[in-house]
Amino acid sequence: MIARNKPTHARHIAGSCLAILLSFGSLNAAAATDEPYYTVGVISDAAKGRTILAEKYDWAITRLEAKDASGINGFYVANNLCVAYLKSGQFESAALACDTAVTRMKTLLDSRHGRYAAASEGHPFRRYLALALSNRGVALVMNGTPKLARDDFAAALELHPQAREPEINLARLEMAG
Repeated sequence: MIARNKPTHARHIAGSCLAILLSFGSLNAAAATDEPYYTVGVISDAAKGRTILAEKYDWAITRLEAKDASGINGFYVANNLCVAYLKSGQFESAALACDTAVTRMKTLLDSRHGRYAAASEGHPFRRYLALALSNRGVALVMNGTPKLARDDFAAALELHPQAREPEINLARLEMAG
């Protein structure tokens, strides 16, 4: 009876974690009209997501850097840290955090617990990996490697064709030329 009442890990994730979009553009106000805006996603109800949405990036970074999380929580921390770094202009740190988020989610997809997730298109882990790849793509653009960013955006779309973030970001990257 306990097992029946206990929600599965995947159902818990799907029900409690929502990706919220933030616009991310050039930090230079003069160049903002010339440069496309990129979209990044934060997990709003985990790992200081609401703090990031409130634009308290330094506070969120301090708290997230101090966290030692594993499993899905480790992904939430790395993904949201990536976004906080991006929004605060710390692009090299963002790239490292984004790499960590991608690696952690790939590990969860490859794990025994998440094996079925790799085959199921609607599984939240696939959606989260697409989000992490898209966020990493934005970090790569900001670090001056648009070809690698294009690869991440394309991989995210292949993984989760309904994802809006990589679709928007890929189109904006193409506009930038």
